[in-house]
Amino acid sequence: MEITREIVKKLREETGTPGLMVCKQALQQFNGNYEMAAASLRAHRWATPLSGVVWTEPDEDRVDYLGLEDFRSFHQFFWDYRYRSRIELKLDKDGKPDYKASDWPERISDYRERVRKEEELKARVDSWTIPTIADIIMSSVNQFIKGIKFEDQFFIYKFTKQYANASGISYYKYIVDPVPHADENKYFVTLKFPMKDYMDWNKISFDGTNYTFNNKSVSLEALKGE
Repeated sequence: MEITREIVKKLREETGTPGLMVCKQALQQFNGNYEMAAASLRAHRWATPLSGVVWTEPDEDRVDYLGLEDFRSFHQFFWDYRYRSRIELKLDKDGKPDYKASDWPERISDYRERVRKEEELKARVDSWTIPTIADIIMSSVNQFIKGIKFEDQFFIYKFTKQYANASGISYYKYIVDPVPHADENKYFVTLKFPMKDYMDWNKISFDGTNYTFNNKSVSLEALKGE
């Protein structure tokens, strides 16, 4: 390709390069190959790079790589958005890249770890079981053993949010101090109910001596092993 003034001006406009001479030099470097010169100019910007801009283009003789459409799209995005917006890669107090604070895409290793945790949580949701009658009664018994009176007892259990939402109960006032933004809070919620109320909802009665459910009774003393 003949390196004319019109081509040099077009290259400067399309790549945002300040000087015509720089564009001409880029075209000369690649023997008049416009696409290669443009890719190089977009990558280097022929300016002082910001501290923290750590990505660089591949070797310029890799014509096959530079010609790939997905690479060129990423190439353009990185420099037009990240560089021109002056978004730097910030470092934390230990000198390690802080991708979240920098508003940069997360590392592949971080993405894989996030996916692993998500799959683990979903597996826990799938294997979760509702509290049984025995779970409820033994929770009360164990609190008696600790010396907690029945009227001061609570039933505390980690429920899936799916189950809690389907229960029809306005459970928000029973939530036990959730950890802000914890991954687990996406799927689970720990609730704390007054023991008597929760037993009533599950048709369990306690008369001070015996627990009764479905017309069957068992004594507190027996369950305490006394």
